[in-house]
Amino acid sequence: MAAASEAPGSATTEEMITDFQTHDRWKSFEDVSSYISKLSKNTVERTLSDIHVPDKDVLIDDLFMVVGQWALKLLCCNQLTFTDDELLCLKRQCRDRMKAHGASVGVDTTVFLNVVLRAKRSECGSNRTTYSFPHWSPQAIMAISYVVGRIIDPDSTLANILEVPPTNFRLREVLLNVVPALSTRSPCSFLQRWGELKEALRHARVTAAYVRDCVLRCRPDHAGKVAELAVLVVNEVWRVEKSEHQSIELKLTGDIHLS
Repeated sequence: MAAASEAPGSATTEEMITDFQTHDRWKSFEDVSSYISKLSKNTVERTLSDIHVPDKDVLIDDLFMVVGQWALKLLCCNQLTFTDDELLCLKRQCRDRMKAHGASVGVDTTVFLNVVLRAKRSECGSNRTTYSFPHWSPQAIMAISYVVGRIIDPDSTLANILEVPPTNFRLREVLLNVVPALSTRSPCSFLQRWGELKEALRHARVTAAYVRDCVLRCRPDHAGKVAELAVLVVNEVWRVEKSEHQSIELKLTGDIHLS
């Protein structure tokens, strides 16, 4: 496969890695997950350089959404590795997305999957290759990105997106990261979907510590809404105050101040 040509002004994978290691702006989970997603898509774009389709960025995003849906499904089952049948279904879904974008039927889906998943050949001499997520963290990041992407699309309810009850402890962790991610990536969608998210987190049995962390990671103008979760876990009412600079200060008294 021919090497991908870099678009003017775009960073190479090596440059992005250097930036990640040396830049001091990566201070939150949202920063890291956004960076990892960008790096992964950059790598996939280079790998699929021989595929010529309109709006390739849309195709790549669609493929990541397919894998992200599986990431969420397997995460909620405490599963990193695809079974043979699950892998076949994943490949079929990726192939269908590629064909829908006009990609040649000769494109092997494993070219994409080898980038986003960990492939391991059987040690017993067979041609069987197993695919898995390399670790829980990147799997969770893909699941979170999938949920956020689906929430931004107004055609799906949160219940249909999640597919499992919010009481699943893995799903609770995903939802607690979806809230600040959505707050940043699509403030409008956050406001429109907050009722659904709040109800899901109510069933997820969040703790006060989870709520505080969630408030601190959201946009300051959304902190008041997220602080509504406090009534689900404590008997006191948290107060959110805003002032000119909008930076967040959290006090141990239960009050949340935006100073």
